[in-house]
Amino acid sequence: MNLSSRKDYIEPNYINGVFDKNGQKVIRELTPKEIEFLNQFYEETIVTNFYHDPELKRLQKKKREIIEDSTVQEIKSEVKRLEENKEANRKRIRELKEVIRITKKQNEETFSDKLANLEKDIQELREELLLYPDTEDHKLFYNENNSRNSCIFNKKRITGKLSDLNIEEYEAFLSSHGDEYDCEYVPEEEYDESLEERCRDILEEIKDHFKDQKS
Repeated sequence: MNLSSRKDYIEPNYINGVFDKNGQKVIRELTPKEIEFLNQFYEETIVTNFYHDPELKRLQKKKREIIEDSTVQEIKSEVKRLEENKEANRKRIRELKEVIRITKKQNEETFSDKLANLEKDIQELREELLLYPDTEDHKLFYNENNSRNSCIFNKKRITGKLSDLNIEEYEAFLSSHGDEYDCEYVPEEEYDESLEERCRDILEEIKDHFKDQKS
């Protein structure tokens, strides 16, 4: 049930054991305990879910409700409404976001003792339940997840816009055109500003060729 952008980073193929071409088992299957560990490892490092435990989730929600009180929620709703026409409301949106920032900061200062106690309870549960209880590790995993989500390759693949280029087809295409597309060596006198444009044209022609074959 993971997002397509994560599936290439999850390798569960060996869970039921690994067999050679003769059907002989070369790596045993994982035990239920090992599978549970692997699932939690991926949940924290790839899915970046550190609040799968109900009590952790409850305490984190309580903490968030203190910082983002009813005032913050109301302003957020107003910002969301204004963002339906961002261009016309750009200035007001910026002002309200600043009000949100200040209000959250004030709440953190006003309820600092209560929040500190909550964070202490949360951290104790992290230490007990998580493989990675350190929030600095969480930041690293969040950053990696954001990188996957903003990766051009991933974006194109999960939206079905990535062409699958079979190496045999590609080499056959180049061979059929003789030396026309031999880019391994370009004489220095031919290396000019138009080279990049020529390469783009070649790539477009190759893409069109394979599109026609599929259609």
